[in-house]
Amino acid sequence: MHSSCYEWFGKTIANYGLADKSTIEIGSANVNGTIRDFFTGPYIGVDIAAGNGVDRVGNSEQLDDPDATWEVCCSAEMLEHCTRPWRAVNEMARITRSGGMVLLSCRGFDQRGCWEPHGYPVDAYRYSELSLRTLAEDAGLEVLEITADSEGPGWFVACRKQ
Repeated sequence: MHSSCYEWFGKTIANYGLADKSTIEIGSANVNGTIRDFFTGPYIGVDIAAGNGVDRVGNSEQLDDPDATWEVCCSAEMLEHCTRPWRAVNEMARITRSGGMVLLSCRGFDQRGCWEPHGYPVDAYRYSELSLRTLAEDAGLEVLEITADSEGPGWFVACRKQ
């Protein structure tokens, strides 16, 4: 995980008072850092394969959780690895309670260029500010902020479920 990603999640979780909320992280495998440390409430990590930081194996495009289960849904550096990211964002919105938060970070493109491809296990997309806003709004989320990653082409997005 990039230091800017880790810092954004820490700041955003503190700013919105989310640390003690029930939280699910989608794409939770600890490949090179984790946001789990920022949370003190009920927390579960889901990823496509078992590994460090994974509490439950599952597919982000078809989650097992009932509607409106979680107060916070986070996804750090996972969305570019989804073959159908619109389904993943819709699922994140579906399992988040009304008034809850969805926090996303992902690799993208901007005036600096495009982030290089990388596996885990596939790499399918790069995002712009507009594409992320569209994915979130189409899922019924209110976009509160979209911030460019200072370390390289990528984005941080904070949304509220209506």
